[in-house]
Amino acid sequence: MQTSGMSARRPRPGAEPAAPSAARPVARTGGRAPRGFTLLEVLAALAIVALVAAVALPGLGRRLDIAFADADLEQVRASALLLPARTATLGIELTLDEAAVARALPDGQPPLDLPQGWSVQVRQPPRFGRGGSCAEGAFDLRAPADGRRWRFTYARLSCALSVVDAAEGGP
Repeated sequence: MQTSGMSARRPRPGAEPAAPSAARPVARTGGRAPRGFTLLEVLAALAIVALVAAVALPGLGRRLDIAFADADLEQVRASALLLPARTATLGIELTLDEAAVARALPDGQPPLDLPQGWSVQVRQPPRFGRGGSCAEGAFDLRAPADGRRWRFTYARLSCALSVVDAAEGGP
């Protein structure tokens, strides 16, 4: 008699009972189910993580400092590049010496957008005219964290700005 498409098999009389299936091995755990990692395994994993962190984190910190310094340098470079246009827009003449770097322009902003702690040493004060022209000049910029220096030089008339790492060959 079949019901719902499945037939129930009954062992034949006198047949031996079937052996346990090979697909399901019996685990011998001494009566306990496995519970997780041993203390030794956890300590070994923590030691590996600590070793990787000790090697990687100092290098990451140095790379972050360099990235922040590069972003600050770009901020100053952008403000120095816009300075001739700002003086022309404001209709003022400006000689960029140490006193002028600390003084605000008529728009209320300083001539150079210097990050906190950065310093400027003017070598030859560049002069900016009302019409957007320039007289040749140069200043050095110093980062406080690592002491790196850059030389900013304005070209005569065109106000073309060049920025050179002072440690790599600037005079």
